[in-house]
Amino acid sequence: MKSNVLAAAGIAATVSACATPPDKIKPIDLPNNAYMSRSCGEIAGEKATLQARVKGLSEHQATAAKNDAWGVFMLGVPVYSMTGGDRGKDLAVAKGQLGAADRALKQKGC
Repeated sequence: MKSNVLAAAGIAATVSACATPPDKIKPIDLPNNAYMSRSCGEIAGEKATLQARVKGLSEHQATAAKNDAWGVFMLGVPVYSMTGGDRGKDLAVAKGQLGAADRALKQKGC
């Protein structure tokens, strides 16, 4: 009985270490005041750069989540996350920056 509990706890810890799918990652809340001193064109350019960054990080994170799922299934460990493949925090920051830029554009009436 005790070994079953330990095994279940080990599996839960391993699964919780898996990379989160990109659509489940929420943006961090960032103020838009960093963009308010910029022109509408500058903010729009930054927004385009951030959209590309979010897209790239999302694709990377989707791969990480898929590979971790396979790693746990085949080996019992989330290999991709264990080797630094999880970019969830970077994606949350990029999503937050994108939201802040978008709010700044709206607030400035761009």
